[in-house]
Amino acid sequence: MTHASDSRLPVRSLKRPWLTLTVGALIALLSLGTSDAHASKTRWSYQELWQHVKRVHPLADVASAELKDFRAKLNHSERWWFPRLSANSILAGLPGEDTKLNERTDFTNWGPYVRSDASLSIPIYTFGRVDALKTMARSGLAIGDAKRSIAEETMRSQLDQAVLGLLYARELQGLLSEGRKELKRAQNQLLEEEEEDDESYDPTDKLRLRLVELELKDRALEAENLEIQAMTGLRLLGQFPRDYSPTLTFSFAEFIKLKIPRADECLDIAKRERPEVKQILAYQDVKTAEVMLAKANYLPQLLVGGFARYSYAQVNDEIRDQDSADTLNYLEGGAGLVLS
Repeated sequence: MTHASDSRLPVRSLKRPWLTLTVGALIALLSLGTSDAHASKTRWSYQELWQHVKRVHPLADVASAELKDFRAKLNHSERWWFPRLSANSILAGLPGEDTKLNERTDFTNWGPYVRSDASLSIPIYTFGRVDALKTMARSGLAIGDAKRSIAEETMRSQLDQAVLGLLYARELQGLLSEGRKELKRAQNQLLEEEEEDDESYDPTDKLRLRLVELELKDRALEAENLEIQAMTGLRLLGQFPRDYSPTLTFSFAEFIKLKIPRADECLDIAKRERPEVKQILAYQDVKTAEVMLAKANYLPQLLVGGFARYSYAQVNDEIRDQDSADTLNYLEGGAGLVLS
């Protein structure tokens, strides 16, 4: 897997040759450092490979991003008591009003019109809304943890398949090499029997050995293709260069050596540890919390709040006196308990 980086500089930087050369040198040094880091490491244990794949695999970044999103939602739900402030303003041009009753609007006289309003509220009691939101957020966090575990299991499964294929192919190649030695020994023995005119010599043995030889060649091609595919998968997982071949410090027998529990123990472990099971249980908690939230939405919220409104129209203010009503010029506000 290769990554392309765009090292183009803004046009204005081209006017400074020393800046262009410095940045170009830094990019080259960073590229060399990355290549040297891959090239200097040639021998890998399984744990080293696993830690490296977790660092570079995109699934890990996706799972971490989802987990951060759920954690942010939980933090938001825990700050439910924070004051909520909203404000808006309008600035526009407004025509004046004529003094004549039959000509109410004077389009020859314009002036500014400003209107602003703001409100502040602090929740006191939400009748279960906050508890439901917190439960949903915590369950979402559990879902995020389960998704991260699933992502890690997916990455480990991909690594295991690549490593197992590579080790199996090399193990098979070793067995085939031993088989070719035995075949060569049998062919030499058969040739000696033929030259000595031995009574045990059977001409059909040549055909049998020829079939065995063809079978060994066919198996060798399969093992070679399997090794190429496994090595390609390992390079992609580790984001190694195309010409890089990591050396594994563990054998096929060491890799597949594990203790398998009994069937009933496997079921208990799966119920306890499988991230898919944890994810389903977390989804169940989310749906239960959604029902709680839906029920809570039928009830009001109790808040402490206040508001302020201001409006001013210059042309409207010019023709008004103290005794006339003015709906465009006012300042008002209030505060108290609010049932929403």
